Amino acid sequence: MAKLPRAPDAVRLRRTTPSLKTITGLRLHRIYERGGRYPTLWNAFRHIGPVSRFDHHMRRGDERPTYQERGILYAALDVPTAFAEFFQRNRRINRSLRQPWLVSFALPAEVRLLNLTDTFCIRVGASAKLVTGPFLHAQNWSRGFYEAYHEVQVLYCRSSLTNRPTIALYERADKPSMFPGNPFFHRALADPTLHKALVSTSVEIGFGLI
Repeated sequence: MAKLPRAPDAVRLRRTTPSLKTITGLRLHRIYERGGRYPTLWNAFRHIGPVSRFDHHMRRGDERPTYQERGILYAALDVPTAFAEFFQRNRRINRSLRQPWLVSFALPAEVRLLNLTDTFCIRVGASAKLVTGPFLHAQNWSRGFYEAYHEVQVLYCRSSLTNRPTIALYERADKPSMFPGNPFFHRALADPTLHKALVSTSVEIGFGLI
């Protein structure tokens, strides 16, 4: 059975050559909320954490998420995976709750990406459980990657739901040249013109639709 240590060996990480790729024009898709208690923007990094799997925010003594300089933004390389990741808790696509929007865009700038889908994970003592194991473990590993490889801007991995590519951008990628002025698709899920596409997506990933 594959194992995932609670945290990486910092010395081993520094001694291991990272599996890096340099990519320009990466096309991404994500869903974000314009309403609710924590409204945000389509290209805004979340600086409150740690909350999600690869959050590299520092963990405070009381373990409550706090606002920090470290920030993260999650996205998928295909639309169905973006929906699966965002609505995974209830496995139901809700078109109106907290005003969810779908945005699709390409990163015009060059990014340095750490590939977590090849043998690099094994070489540093981890495994594919980075995407299926406890959040706490994955967060510890993300902090390790962030601190050992200062050139890394993006983690490239596979969704535990669809087995398709997803990414996590560190705040190192948050600069004016990184995001386009306008995304090539940007629309509220409640928009009637998206109805057929949402029905198709819900069928593909097996989620409900309301």
